[in-house]
Amino acid sequence: MGRIVLTTIGSLGDLHPLIAIGLRLRERGHSVVFATIQDYRSLIESLGFEFYKLRPDYIAMDDPEMIARMMNIHKGTEHVVRDYLLANLRDTYIDLIGRRRTPDYFYTWLCCSLFFWGFLSRKH
Repeated sequence: MGRIVLTTIGSLGDLHPLIAIGLRLRERGHSVVFATIQDYRSLIESLGFEFYKLRPDYIAMDDPEMIARMMNIHKGTEHVVRDYLLANLRDTYIDLIGRRRTPDYFYTWLCCSLFFWGFLSRKH
């Protein structure tokens, strides 16, 4: 069976569907790895999955100013994409390509696609 890396840099609302997918893939005999933020390491490892840490580290959810910028109805998405995701693109890319084994498949959610276009297009 294949080695599959499931990736997300997001909230638990992004992670939980991937966990369900990972559990089913594992039931079918695949080796499943989660590449995500450090905050989720203990959850992922408690479920018996291999964990790869991806930067950026999660946003400080106890910072009211940061939360207000992220949740702004007019500019929140722009802030998250520009100042958080794209600002850390190089680090995330380095974390992903620095792994010991290249997986057979990647599965990611839409926003994380920004990080993996370059990785998937390079020659292995």
